[in-house]
Amino acid sequence: MSDPNEGICPECVRPKIVALHEGKCYHHNHKAQLKERAKKGIPRESEKRAKQVRQYNKDNKEFAAQNATCAAFLLDKETGIQCDEIATDSHHLFGRQGERLTDFTGIIRLCRRHHHFVEMHPLIAKALGLSESRLSINTEQ
Repeated sequence: MSDPNEGICPECVRPKIVALHEGKCYHHNHKAQLKERAKKGIPRESEKRAKQVRQYNKDNKEFAAQNATCAAFLLDKETGIQCDEIATDSHHLFGRQGERLTDFTGIIRLCRRHHHFVEMHPLIAKALGLSESRLSINTEQ
């Protein structure tokens, strides 16, 4: 009497009794699993990150309402000349990795023009206090 997990794979060219996995030989079962994975694709983000993004989107609306004007100083903090444009973007001073996404102590609101400037000129932005090193371990401000 043969093992119930043994039999002939319906997809094999040369039929012989082999160990079956979900009704197929190891090779054809593995091919089917790869094909199934290819259909699903790689998820864009983990479930944990998706939850963080949903929370961030919700909290960011409140944060935007409280911080309606751009936080950028046109020259430097000493001059006191601040941009008076409406803030449209949230800039993460320390980046958005891990828990930093939802840490609003490291987020400032900027107008589109200044946010673009900060992203394109990181050294100047750091000198003006509009960005911080994303490599530092200590995120205390």
